[in-house]
Amino acid sequence: MLESAAGARTASAAGGAAARLPWVDAARGMAVCGVVLFHVCLWHLAPMAATDAASGVVSVWGRLNALIDALRMPVLLSMSGLLASRRIAAGFRAIGRPVAANAWLYAVWLVIYAVVGLVVADGVPHRVDGPADVLAQLLVPDTPLWYLMGLVVYTVVLTLLRRMPGWIVLLGFGLVSWTAEVIDVTPEFWTKILALGLYFAIGARFPQSVRSLASRATVPRALLVAGALAALIWADRFFPSVELSEAFERVRGIAVVIGFGCIVAVLVRWAPLRWFARVIGRRTLWIYVLHVPVIQLLITVLPPDRLAHALPTPALWLLPVVEAPVVLVVCWAVGRLLSASPGRVLFSPPWQNGPIG
Repeated sequence: MLESAAGARTASAAGGAAARLPWVDAARGMAVCGVVLFHVCLWHLAPMAATDAASGVVSVWGRLNALIDALRMPVLLSMSGLLASRRIAAGFRAIGRPVAANAWLYAVWLVIYAVVGLVVADGVPHRVDGPADVLAQLLVPDTPLWYLMGLVVYTVVLTLLRRMPGWIVLLGFGLVSWTAEVIDVTPEFWTKILALGLYFAIGARFPQSVRSLASRATVPRALLVAGALAALIWADRFFPSVELSEAFERVRGIAVVIGFGCIVAVLVRWAPLRWFARVIGRRTLWIYVLHVPVIQLLITVLPPDRLAHALPTPALWLLPVVEAPVVLVVCWAVGRLLSASPGRVLFSPPWQNGPIG
């Protein structure tokens, strides 16, 4: 997800064309759109469940989001791993600047979230409350910014393990992933970092496997893959225990990561999706870091309890469909404005040329 413009040029010169493959950008864009939709439903719509009019709406959107969950983070993380794969293979000298950049972005945006926290309402999800909270979250994340911290951790660990056989590394990440979810003894977002690193590792250590199916994509093959992934996503409800369900989720995630590229590689032949890949997929950072404060401000201005009573039931059904694109457009516009001004240091550290994302 976080690939500097300079880094993309370097990768391209070294044969890293995957950095600008349209289907890679499209997959990243679709995944970050799924993140925005999920948070709109979870933070703005779900609190309305206490009202009779909204309870059914919340339930249905919750089930839809559960299905999207099988795609959202595995795809986003695997694409990030794929883009980082050449640097990781090259060793610590190659990852120094990207790792420092992601650490910078995590700290800077944590401070920005704290500033936004001064004006958003009490109880808004993932509000950062002042300097003490900022310092605490430098070690224990408690916002969706965990993703930036995760990129730092994954990149360093995989670089340390770069000389080990890929299948051993993947097995180790899979074991850590399963254990983190089943035992669940770490803080919430550290659990996410541990549980979801498997997907970054797939992209980083097996980039050719991720790319190969996409490079041979045809419409019949994409339909077959889509059917198989749909069956895998639906099948997790049939496992009798948490341990078996979590183990199956790891296997399903690997299939999703490898197969989703085939589907998107066919879809991206459609001109509007190529435009989407170019406009949204290349600027996922803007949307990812900005969507949290934008939704927090929307919740402050339009509290869920007020909306639940003010809107008719058909409007509640459409709320995520309307709000998620609005949030995307606002994030993109603000990101573009900032990146063309001194505010570009919010997306690109002072020592780098060009934006990240």
